[in-house]
Amino acid sequence: MCSVERFTRYGRPLTRYGVSLVFLVFGVWQLVDPTSWYGYLPSYTAQYISNEALLLLNGTFDTIIGALLLVGLFTRWTALLGALHLVSVTTTLGWNDLAVRDAGLGIVLLGIFLTGTDDLCIDKKIVDIKKTRLGKILYLFD
Repeated sequence: MCSVERFTRYGRPLTRYGVSLVFLVFGVWQLVDPTSWYGYLPSYTAQYISNEALLLLNGTFDTIIGALLLVGLFTRWTALLGALHLVSVTTTLGWNDLAVRDAGLGIVLLGIFLTGTDDLCIDKKIVDIKKTRLGKILYLFD
């Protein structure tokens, strides 16, 4: 008899991998072809920064968030930053199908923030760094 209980330890890493994939794909797409994302930008941003520059910054941010979540480095801080970023994206886009998706992903990221690192995070492997002053700051929530 096969029990699902033996696989519960993979639920949290799988969730983290799924969200990281979304951030990585969107981030890379924005870096490779920023012009195809212009339609998602609010018109007022153009008075402060060019559309291409904004998308390159956002694409870089998304790619970094995705990569850090994928390997599980600074997991809680990364999840919190990603959630806050999605809150800003959701409020900027207005309430539509994309905002619902981003709100859902933001809630998942808050869950990752609240539950912390899982067994497959690099964070779990870093013990000596946590003992240093910088490590205590970086791993404040762990």
